[in-house]
Amino acid sequence: MELDERVRAELDELGLDEDTYRAILLLPLVEVAWVDDVIQPREREAILGYGEGNALFAGGARAVVEGWLSERPEPSYFARGRAILVELAHTTEGFEGLDPAHVDDVVAHCEVIAESAGGLFDRFFTTSDAEKEAIRQIAVHVGRLTTYYTSR
Repeated sequence: MELDERVRAELDELGLDEDTYRAILLLPLVEVAWVDDVIQPREREAILGYGEGNALFAGGARAVVEGWLSERPEPSYFARGRAILVELAHTTEGFEGLDPAHVDDVVAHCEVIAESAGGLFDRFFTTSDAEKEAIRQIAVHVGRLTTYYTSR
């Protein structure tokens, strides 16, 4: 199976297609938002705002993201999503608009999502230890994948 065919098959398994695949950039943000088992209104607004501001909602992509925000995806779904995100950014043709800088930006924006839920008086302890660990794991996983794809 050729690369783009395999990528399309993987996207299909994730419920994404050529019109909605850019939503995959928001999956790490959704993962961080779900760390405390509930999506806070500010987290939801921040994720949807990031999607709108970065023109990620072509086709039915917004509905896909709202589905992720309504019902928590399985951990394996998040891991597969991270892998395909990095692959889309590094190795595929025919999928425009994703590059390694987008992946780096999304990982950095995970911190914004974690902080958006507030904390003590919206000033202290805005990012929980669990959120910090989730962001660290996402960054490590994406970094390992990035190294793998750029060394091929």
